[in-house]
Amino acid sequence: MSSPKLRLGDYELELGYLLRELVERRARRVLVQLPEGLKRYYVELVEVLTQVSGVEVVVDASPIYGSCLIDQREVAGYDLVVHVGHDPYPLSSYRLNNVVYVDLEFVGTDLEYLANAVEESLRGLEASKVAVLTTNQHKRLSRELVGRLSDRGFQVVFG
Repeated sequence: MSSPKLRLGDYELELGYLLRELVERRARRVLVQLPEGLKRYYVELVEVLTQVSGVEVVVDASPIYGSCLIDQREVAGYDLVVHVGHDPYPLSSYRLNNVVYVDLEFVGTDLEYLANAVEESLRGLEASKVAVLTTNQHKRLSRELVGRLSDRGFQVVFG
């Protein structure tokens, strides 16, 4: 059985993990942080969280450009901080136990069209090797693209 999803424009958020965290941590007061390009979707996310779990949700309107910018003092007053669209910052010297990192996946493209366009460009360049680099919200799409390009005879490095 797949986890319930929330569609936010061209992005999809897995709700199962988030809802489990809310219950397991017995969160009552929650801070939600969305990346800049998705702040317009706060309303939908807040509605789902309050309807499903009854938590008090506070929206962080500060600029959010990554997990390296989470302010320890700001998040200390919440049972749970929902940080959407970023992975934990790997070089952080501290761990914030009340922060959960929720994946956000871009679903607004036709993978076959993308694979064909990339293949056409690579063949035009007479390239047989390619590196696919990505950001967090394109991980699944990029992995699928790597598979398609590999199936078409390209040597692909993914990172």
